[in-house]
Formats: sequence, structure tokens, C-alpha cells
Amino acid sequence: MQLELQCLQPFQSISGCIGLNRDREPSFSISSFCGVKDLKLYNVESLGFGGKLHINDGDSWINCSAGVSVSSLWCNLGLTFKQPGLFTATCSSRMGNRSTVLGGYISYSYEEDRTKFAAGVQHSVDSSMYLKSCIGSDKVLRSFVSKSFGKSRLNLVAEVNFKDFRKLSRAGIYFSFP
Repeated sequence: MQLELQCLQPFQSISGCIGLNRDREPSFSISSFCGVKDLKLYNVESLGFGGKLHINDGDSWINCSAGVSVSSLWCNLGLTFKQPGLFTATCSSRMGNRSTVLGGYISYSYEEDRTKFAAGVQHSVDSSMYLKSCIGSDKVLRSFVSKSFGKSRLNLVAEVNFKDFRKLSRAGIYFSFP
């Protein structure tokens, strides 16, 4: 059981939640976001800051995260920190006629002393069909094709593990109705 209060405005918001965690103990969380649009500063279009604080959420007594994002004419950049010691940087950019997006992320866990990364591409064939594909440090290639038929959607997914070819590759198809 939880009670949540939200105040949402364009480019700023705050929300607070009080309730019981999964162990039926009291918990509290608060999150906030603030953004600025149309900066006209070195081609920066928008800038956003956000954060979240959890107290007694079940995993630890206190847990926090914070982030910043910057959008410009040629790319979007983001940097986040999550306790305990996980840093993630993201970057994406629209290419050519703006129907193709290249992106990726890199994250470092101070607690595990481990770095992960991934890179991918998304291409819109037309307004009803797009393709996505990415590969990461886990050496797994994931691909996704989506096609709309009015309000219905057909999705094809596939996954290939290049680290261990003995593992069975996965594929799936699903159709969603309105």
C-alpha cells in the first residue's frame, strides 16, 4: 500500500511516495526533475537534471540516483549515477535524413569493478515500420522489427549469442491487437 503525490509541470516535476515496502515496513521516496529548453548556447537545445531518493525501500536503508541530460542539434548525451557506485553514460545521434539513430552506452560499477557497454542502430523505414539492432559487451546481438497495421502491430525479435555458439539462439514473433 502506498500513497503518492505528484506535481507535474512542463520541464519540472516533483513526486513523493510513502507506504510499505515488500517486508511491510515503512518506506519513503521522493523524485524531482528540472529542465530548460531553447537555451541557444553552443547548439544546446535542452538541459535536464533529475534525482531520486529512496529510504528503506527493502534493498538498503538509503538509495539515491541522479542524472543530467543534454540535447543538441546533433546528439543527445546523458550521465547518471546510481548508488552504490554505478555510473552510466549514454549518447545517441540522428543521422542523414533523421530516420536513422545511432546510439550506445557505457557503464561502470564501482562495487563490482565491472564495465559494460552496448552500441546499436534504429532505422525507420516509414511511419509504420522500424528496425532496431544492438550488440553489447555480453557479445549478444539483439534485433527487433516492428510493423504497424492500423492500430495492430506485428513484432519480430531475434537474439544470437556470439560468446557461446552452443547456446540456442532465440527468435520470436508476436502480434498485438487494439
